[in-house]
Amino acid sequence: MSSSFLTLITWPYLGKNYFQGMSELIKISSKYPFHAPFLTAGKDIYPGHSVAFYIFAWYFAITPIPIFLGLILNLLYFKRWNLINAFMWLIVLFITMLFLIIRPHLYDELRQILFYQVLLSCLSAFGFIEFLRNSKHKIAKFVIILIFGIFGLKLIYDLKKLHPYEYIYFNELVGGLKGASNKFETDYWGACQKEAFNYLIKNRDLTNKKLYVVFAHGVGDPIYYSHKYKFYFSNDDVDYTIAIKRWGIADRFLKDSNYSLIYEVKRDGVPLCFVFERKK
Repeated sequence: MSSSFLTLITWPYLGKNYFQGMSELIKISSKYPFHAPFLTAGKDIYPGHSVAFYIFAWYFAITPIPIFLGLILNLLYFKRWNLINAFMWLIVLFITMLFLIIRPHLYDELRQILFYQVLLSCLSAFGFIEFLRNSKHKIAKFVIILIFGIFGLKLIYDLKKLHPYEYIYFNELVGGLKGASNKFETDYWGACQKEAFNYLIKNRDLTNKKLYVVFAHGVGDPIYYSHKYKFYFSNDDVDYTIAIKRWGIADRFLKDSNYSLIYEVKRDGVPLCFVFERKK
């Protein structure tokens, strides 16, 4: 509700007619010119294609288990009318139908529709609260609280292992990060490049060296270091290369006999970023 209220304040035309305005926003997003594939459940999905499958696969893979459990409890235990709960479900259903009809260009996981996760989390919390209020079985309450507690602590543990790349979290339904690493994009934004470059700073003399940074955007943007080091956006005659897995970029260097792998940025045993050195 708070996210919807903030949107209404910052976008006045949306406040004039919420449902019509939301429909127009999604329609505009369907024309965004981004045509690169995004690995989803083992398939390369292009923006605007297989929208229902894309949304379902990603929410299934990244939504923490306690939220799923809370949503089930919401549907089972909300026996009395509640305006806020009903309105939030209405928004979820309405936007879902718009997505299926208009087919917006979704890419880079679900970052364009993260507000969905806020709505689902609130509905899940409502379901957990209503269960505790309405259930008359003490053993059932104890079991549900125990399950929420175990998965909640597991979530905190997983996020700590992934730090500072918490956004590559995957739930237990897909085997965590290890199970999802070859079926879903992981560090698609290249945030791991900074850690990879810091390895080079500490372990190699970069004086007068040419460094090639692949997919140089986001946290890994070389602009942080360009005042001191030389960066090239072509891999012709460079000494070092930093590559991520997206679009098979790292695989091309792994197969290139001119380069040797000297370092990997890993989380939970899964490589995110690769550092290559040109052979002498």
